[in-house]
Amino acid sequence: FFRAIDATDIFSEDYYDAEKAGINMVCVLPGSRSVVGGQAGVVLTGGNDPFSRIISENVGMKVALGARPLMYARATSKSPQTKMAVYQMLKESYLEANSFSKKQEAQRDLGFEGWSTVMEGKAPLRVHCHRADDILKAIKFADEQGLKLVIEHGTEALEVSDEIIKRDIPVVCTNTIYRVPQIKEEQRATPEYASELMKKGVRVALSTNFPEVAWDALYIQSCECLKNGVPYSQVISSLTEIPAQIIGLDKETGSIEEGKWADLSFWSGKFGDFHTLPLGVMTHGELRIKEKLI
Repeated sequence: FFRAIDATDIFSEDYYDAEKAGINMVCVLPGSRSVVGGQAGVVLTGGNDPFSRIISENVGMKVALGARPLMYARATSKSPQTKMAVYQMLKESYLEANSFSKKQEAQRDLGFEGWSTVMEGKAPLRVHCHRADDILKAIKFADEQGLKLVIEHGTEALEVSDEIIKRDIPVVCTNTIYRVPQIKEEQRATPEYASELMKKGVRVALSTNFPEVAWDALYIQSCECLKNGVPYSQVISSLTEIPAQIIGLDKETGSIEEGKWADLSFWSGKFGDFHTLPLGVMTHGELRIKEKLI
């Protein structure tokens, strides 16, 4: 399986733009064209040492259910051609990897090894899906295999929020304020869906889904959640603690505590006020002021 980190150019201007928007760490995931996309990685948006910019090469396996893999498969007349086939391919890939891992004296297979951290419970299965029925399929599969699960997008997650809360499954909510729905499955992605999930008690991490939505929109998304009545601490957690928990780095970052990395962002006023602007970031103790990044 592919690793998103291998396609990442840490010198890209996009990362400097993220720094200017007050973001000092991002999770990079493969796309949703394939049922099994590959491994997600974590990258610092800035820093003088290029080798230390890559924090982790594998923080979960990205897979996709629903319309996305079907669209690209049908465009090339390849499998899968139905939703049944999409789910079957996911199960086959995982079960083959699980069987391979149990073989004695087996030769290395980098594809199957990509599943190892998920099978061992060290990293989550990160499922790209929108519709409620696909979210339930993801939950069922994770339950059957005893896997950690993260829902990516989950625009109909409100319909099955009780099942999500029961299992304490995080949902990574894409910015829906500036993003026009691209497929029918995304029609339920209202500007309020992230805040409604938060108010229901779902652990939500906010995301721009860059490059579809600019980094700066993450702040607007936060303001929208506050406007919709989400407590201040919960909105801050959706940008810090919960993302750190999802990538398995909450003992190192995500909150201001002794012994954790000095990862901070600085703002011109109260976070959540529309006119407040990002001033810069501190990444692993290295102060990076906005004026020096422009």
